[in-house]
Amino acid sequence: KKNIVLGIFDSGLGGLTVVREIERRLPGVSYVYFGDTARLPYGTKTPQTVVNYAIQNSKFLKLKGAHIPVIACNTASAAILKTSGASKKIGKIFDSNKVFNVIEPAVEAAKAATKNRRIGVLATSTTVNSKIYEKLLPKYKVFSVPAPLLVPLVEAGWEKKPETRTILKQYLAPLKKAHVDTVILGCTHYPFIAQAVHDMMGKKVIIINPAQKTAENIAFFVKSETKSKKRETKKFFFVSDLPQDFSKQAAKFMGRKINVKTV
Repeated sequence: KKNIVLGIFDSGLGGLTVVREIERRLPGVSYVYFGDTARLPYGTKTPQTVVNYAIQNSKFLKLKGAHIPVIACNTASAAILKTSGASKKIGKIFDSNKVFNVIEPAVEAAKAATKNRRIGVLATSTTVNSKIYEKLLPKYKVFSVPAPLLVPLVEAGWEKKPETRTILKQYLAPLKKAHVDTVILGCTHYPFIAQAVHDMMGKKVIIINPAQKTAENIAFFVKSETKSKKRETKKFFFVSDLPQDFSKQAAKFMGRKINVKTV
């Protein structure tokens, strides 16, 4: 049994929603985080391109001492789940038979939550086009809406602006019309605007934050794999571009100063 170092990546800030939930459950966990800000957003790229990025990100994280991969990005999770052998390839880079993604845990949570079997998904265009939620929820009526403008708005720190609410209202209209009783936030950037989604969809609709369920699964795994002996905790943050912007938004979200290095 060894001390686990998680290797967490996303296209930018979104994966921090997963980091925050992991830290709530495992305050002493060690991890290396990589936000691929130079190539953001992932949600408008082809699945093959996203899989290639994910493989490059994984190699970088492994180099920095991580050995359990956490794909904290829905677009990358979707592309990897849909691409034959991709998940295995990433596991192999880390010498790990465990690869965590943010889609499967959200699907399990949605199954447990829905009463009328009508599930809404708000996601990036690439994730919606992958039809991964429909594939994983065959016995449910899935309504997927692409919301490509939300990631850039969150990255810019505009989550509370009226313009963002106006755009969000448009995106949620088809889900309201479809009478879904559960909405999956199908992008790790979206928990930044979860409150607004909740307000617009109304009290009766359950909002699934993929970060929470993913973090629960990771916490369960880490606790079962680790020695209880206290070791020093390592937490590193890397980005591929614009570290100042990332630091500012990350600090606001994580509630502490984040020291970010550029790759």
